[in-house]
Amino acid sequence: MVDPYYGIEIPQELRDLADRHQGHIADLIGKLRTVGLDDNAIEIAVDQLMGTYRSQLVEAVKAVGGARA
Repeated sequence: MVDPYYGIEIPQELRDLADRHQGHIADLIGKLRTVGLDDNAIEIAVDQLMGTYRSQLVEAVKAVGGARA
């Protein structure tokens, strides 16, 4: 498998977060296919996933970047 981060200096913490997020997306796709959700249910599921990812990403970037209040 090709490293999607090749040539880019990204801290391992952020790489791990992105990898986890991709895994969650794959799980979500599988579940949506299995149960045949309607468009509204898909919108809700994706919104929840993105909200969680956004929060985790913001915290990880702050931690890596040494963000100040």
